[in-house]
Amino acid sequence: LKVVRYEDTNGDGLVNSGDNLIYNFTVNNNGSITINDITIVDDLVTVTGGPIDLAPGESDASSFSAEYTITPADVEAGEVINIALATGVDTNGVLIDDFSDDPTDALNVDEDNDGDFEDPTVFVINEDASIELLKMAEYVDANSSNIPDLGDIIRYTFVVTNTGNTTINNITITDELVTVIGGPISLAPGESDATTFYAEYAITRSDVMTGYVDNTASVYGTTQRSTIVTDISDDPTNSTNEDANGDGNPDDPTRLVLSIEDVFIYNVITPNGDGLNDQLVIGAIERFPDNTLRIFNRWGVEVFKEENYGQPGSEPFRGYSNGRVVIDSGELLPTGTYFYVLEYVTQRGNTRQKAGYIYIN
Repeated sequence: LKVVRYEDTNGDGLVNSGDNLIYNFTVNNNGSITINDITIVDDLVTVTGGPIDLAPGESDASSFSAEYTITPADVEAGEVINIALATGVDTNGVLIDDFSDDPTDALNVDEDNDGDFEDPTVFVINEDASIELLKMAEYVDANSSNIPDLGDIIRYTFVVTNTGNTTINNITITDELVTVIGGPISLAPGESDATTFYAEYAITRSDVMTGYVDNTASVYGTTQRSTIVTDISDDPTNSTNEDANGDGNPDDPTRLVLSIEDVFIYNVITPNGDGLNDQLVIGAIERFPDNTLRIFNRWGVEVFKEENYGQPGSEPFRGYSNGRVVIDSGELLPTGTYFYVLEYVTQRGNTRQKAGYIYIN
């Protein structure tokens, strides 16, 4: 008789490559004559122990054992199957042998018609396929303005890990916000990849107004047995740990906060109608709706004033005066240097003032 016991050598709770199978053998002398020099051989493993002698009716369940290390091929096959052969010589010099039987197998096959069963010992390896996707965001100041604004970039990187017990092939990543570059790839159990997949996203004006960019990616792959494996990405820097798909792994969206506590004045305007620099642009002003912009000429006369500048419905400064004390109000101001004072309230409730010059060309 031959039975198998599983040993989770790495303690990960998965039956996978590197784990051990422990085989134990029980030899019975079912005859009426002593059998000597009993040994056991097995094509899969090296059996230790013996030789032993058994008197009629005697059994031995402690002398013989064997160990086998599960291979990746075994996991893909879904089972480890083998059979052993016990041999000995009775006191009359007759060779006695018998193939092993698995007492837990109810098929009870008698291959040699000797009245004893010879069911092979089978250890079934269930496919436990799973995959994990991490997604990280990095801000890139593409226009070197020192503030997150239109045209800057978010660079996304991805780490894919095969957390199951079987190889996963044709791994790809999709994302509703960006086109993910890279792949497909294959990953063995426990293997990770942090270099194949990446994506870039151009920040929009709406993103600047919102103050952050959220998005989520998904990874897909298939096993050798055509099982589809998927996971929703998680942001490892987010400690919320939402589990959207209920797989026991967190699936927090990847959020890049556009940390803006300041504005940037583009201090040249060319109001000639060519679509370039036709109006005064204040970077990130959308984030600070409670603001007042004043523009003065070189004599200190206010030529333009606008509250809530840069907000929907407000009037942009295009080089025209709206100052009520200026004679040519509503007319294009002369080329030259002007001075601005911008007062605004930050998201933390602090009032700030920024002053400088602009040039109308």
